[in-house]
Amino acid sequence: MASQSDSQSQLIIGPRGTLRHALLDGLGAAGGTPTVLDPNDDRFAPALASWIRDLGEGTTGAIVVNILDASPAGGLQDMALDAFERLLDTQIASTWRMLSELLQALRGRGGVVVNVMPIVPGALCLAESLAILGRCAAIEGGAPTRPVRVHTITTRPHVRESDVASAAAFLAGDGASYMSGNVLRLGEPA
Repeated sequence: MASQSDSQSQLIIGPRGTLRHALLDGLGAAGGTPTVLDPNDDRFAPALASWIRDLGEGTTGAIVVNILDASPAGGLQDMALDAFERLLDTQIASTWRMLSELLQALRGRGGVVVNVMPIVPGALCLAESLAILGRCAAIEGGAPTRPVRVHTITTRPHVRESDVASAAAFLAGDGASYMSGNVLRLGEPA
């Protein structure tokens, strides 16, 4: 992988699908060509480590959009404990590990992480847990110079992917440079 330098690096983490494609288009329109990693790929962990390692000295920051795959079967009342523990490990624990690595790698460089969580039946507690994790990461990443901003977007199924991509591009862009730790709930009643 070529060294990324003298610019902001962009990374989209997410399974294949229309939301990932819309985010790729949205960030690409804002400038740059994002690297795309699929967390379901067996090579994901080494590829993420390589992307972090290859952040060049001249890199001023990074934009990372993390799409979570919320697909529990039924609501919490119908979910077995082992299925719930698997969701915690694949969604919350994996996001915590990624945020921990990114906060260390971006310390002193600055950057933005936007977690996107589609809400399906049974995933509301996961979305709220992710929102709390994102707020904590924003506090820890909020260094006085070149902070790492962390945002969370939760989205209902009826929200268009292009609207999610626009929201993510805004939160990752300069227009939102004064914001961090926000939870944007798309499709929620006012």
